[in-house]
Amino acid sequence: MTQKELRMGVLVTATAAALAIASFVVVPANADTAKKAAGGSVITYKLKASDLIGKDVKNMNGEDVGSIDDLVIGVNDQVAYAVVSVGGFLGIGDKLVAVPYNKFRMRGEDVLVLDATKESLKKEAAFTYREDRDTYKARTKERVESWEKRVGDWKEGAAKKGKDAKKETGEKLDQSWEAVKEQWEKLENATAETWEDAEAGMEKAWKDFKEAWADAAS
Repeated sequence: MTQKELRMGVLVTATAAALAIASFVVVPANADTAKKAAGGSVITYKLKASDLIGKDVKNMNGEDVGSIDDLVIGVNDQVAYAVVSVGGFLGIGDKLVAVPYNKFRMRGEDVLVLDATKESLKKEAAFTYREDRDTYKARTKERVESWEKRVGDWKEGAAKKGKDAKKETGEKLDQSWEAVKEQWEKLENATAETWEDAEAGMEKAWKDFKEAWADAAS
C-alpha cells in the first residue's frame, strides 16, 4: 500500500476502533474480557483501543521506540495500521509513522513490542492526517484549549521558582503563544478564499511555538 493510499484510510475514534478490535481479535469470553453490550449480549475481545492508544512501544531489546498515537481502519473494516509517535521531547517535535498492526506483539499485558528501532522508524515516510476543514478546526480548538492551560501552569511554576535566567525564553514563549491564538482567530473566521493562508499561518505558528516551548521546558 502506498503512502497516498494509506492516507485515504479511515481514521477512527477510540470508540470505533474498540469495536473494530472486538471483531478483529475475538477470544473466549471470561471474567476479564466479557462486556455487556447495550442489548444485553456479551462482546468478547482481546484489546480495546484505549488499551493501545498512548501505550509505549519497545523493541526486541527492551529499548523505547515510541508510543501509539492512533489506530487506522483499512478498507476491509479491520485495524490495519497503528500510528506510532517517534522522537521528540516532551511531546514536541515528534514524527508520526504508520506501522502495519500485525507487526506488533504483546509481551505480557503491558508491553507492546515492535521489531524496529527508533532510528529505523524515523527513516520511514511520515504519516499525515487527511482532514476536512471542520475536523481540522475542531482539532485545532482542542489543541489551543489544552495548551492554554499548559502554558499558564508553566508560567505560574516558573514565577514561583524565580526563573529569572529564563526571562528571554519566557518572552519568546509568550510571543509565540500570542501568535498561535491570533492565527487561531483567523482560522476560526476563515472563508473559502482565505482558508489556505489561514491554515498555513496556523501550522507555522504551531511550529514556532513548539520550538519556544522546547527551549522553555528544557
